[in-house]
Amino acid sequence: MSDECNAIGLGGTADEFLGEIIDRYREMMFRAARSVTHNDDDADDVIQKLCVRFVVGGIPAGLRENPPAYLTGCIVNEAKNVHRTQERRRIDDEIDLREVSETDCRVTEKDLLAVIEEAKACLTPEEREILELYYRDGLAQADIAEIKDIEEDAVAQKLSRSRKKIKKVMEIEGRIGL
Repeated sequence: MSDECNAIGLGGTADEFLGEIIDRYREMMFRAARSVTHNDDDADDVIQKLCVRFVVGGIPAGLRENPPAYLTGCIVNEAKNVHRTQERRRIDDEIDLREVSETDCRVTEKDLLAVIEEAKACLTPEEREILELYYRDGLAQADIAEIKDIEEDAVAQKLSRSRKKIKKVMEIEGRIGL
């Protein structure tokens, strides 16, 4: 035991020392934990976790040297950990709720194809043909350029413009939020 611990009346075995620390500084520890967690039950949990850590892992030197400062630092850090864990759980719960609502509102492939067919109506026949060769038939841009007897860059431009037109039509109709 350090002289400081003996000077403030903390001595004896590790269990006695820990008991005295808890008795003497419990209110201070509770206030520090409560200031971070904003909840009495969570503050009590923080103190309990810290005490268990000291029982299992032993009494750290810092606690023996300056109990109030060491306890305050440990309590605040543990309270922040509890707060972060609760925040992660809250976010995970929100994500789970969103996944359920997205599943309930999911657009079927058939519906999507119908919307795309409607949107393709805004395209020229050549743009439609290039889109179909690329997406439906799976041809590369170079192959489409050869078939259509145009430059490969022209195929890329037509694909890009076609996609933009379809996206714009779908957004205007409010059918799909792209």
